[in-house]
Amino acid sequence: MAKRLATRHVVVADFSDEVITEIYELLSDVEIKLLKGMLQSGICLWDKAVSDNSEQPNCVYEPSAINEKLSAELQFHETIISNSHNEYFTHILENGLWCYIRFAVEETAAGRENAQRLELLSKIAEAYSDKDIKIVRELLGEYFGSLCEAVIAERAESSR
Repeated sequence: MAKRLATRHVVVADFSDEVITEIYELLSDVEIKLLKGMLQSGICLWDKAVSDNSEQPNCVYEPSAINEKLSAELQFHETIISNSHNEYFTHILENGLWCYIRFAVEETAAGRENAQRLELLSKIAEAYSDKDIKIVRELLGEYFGSLCEAVIAERAESSR
C-alpha cells in the first residue's frame, strides 16, 4: 500500500502487524453489519454443509453456483457483498475481498490449509440460519483472525 505525500512523492504506508490486524477486524465488522441487514431483510445464507437448498428457496449462497472461478470460501464473501444494501460497505468489502481475503486464502501457506476455515464458515451459516448474530459475530471474528494470522505468519516467513 502506498501513501502520497504533499510533495507528490510516494512512500510505502505503515503495514505493521497492528495495521494488518485492524484491516481484518474492519472487514469482519463490515460483514457483520451486512449480515445483520440480510437477516432483517429475510435473506437466508445457505451452505451445503448446513441444509438442503430445496428446503431453502430464497437462499443465496451455494458453492459453485455464483462464480465457478471462485473458491467456495471466496464465494461466501462474494455472496455477502452481492446482497449489500450499502454502497460504501460494498466498496470496502470488494477491495477487502480481492486485496486481503483472497491474498490470505490463496497466497499464504496457512491460507491454503482451509479445512478449519471452511468449517467455521459452515458454523457461521448455521448460526445465521438460527438468527444468532452474537455467535455469527464470534465465529466471523475467529475466521478473520485466522486470515490475519496467516498473513502475519507469511510476512514473518518471507522476511527471514
